[in-house]
Amino acid sequence: MSAYIKGLKSAGTATAAPTFDLINVDGVNKVSFSGSAGSSHVLVLHYDGLLVDTAGTGYVAPSLNIALPDTNTSSTTVIRNAFADAMKAAVQAPGSIPDLFPAQPNGEFGVNQIITSATSSFEAVT
Repeated sequence: MSAYIKGLKSAGTATAAPTFDLINVDGVNKVSFSGSAGSSHVLVLHYDGLLVDTAGTGYVAPSLNIALPDTNTSSTTVIRNAFADAMKAAVQAPGSIPDLFPAQPNGEFGVNQIITSATSSFEAVT
């Protein structure tokens, strides 16, 4: 069974359910970042495995780009630790689907607990 965490895209309200992206954490072997805190910050998850490039020019490695809103000015260390905690919880309790970023102490989700998107991509391997 695969282990997943969820990236909250919009918090629930009295009239609307929350929306989120499921993020597969099986095979994640590296975490990196692009952009910078407060400006197009993206958490990049790198996965095991190589695929043949459709152009036939080499191999590509799958990755997942998780875009954070510019209002999230958390450091890469804080974000990396939040991801590691969520991944650990997902692996230790299959089916639990913990949040990428935990709720605030009052149980609500603020701008630092929301993601903009999660999109897959492939990186060339040289």
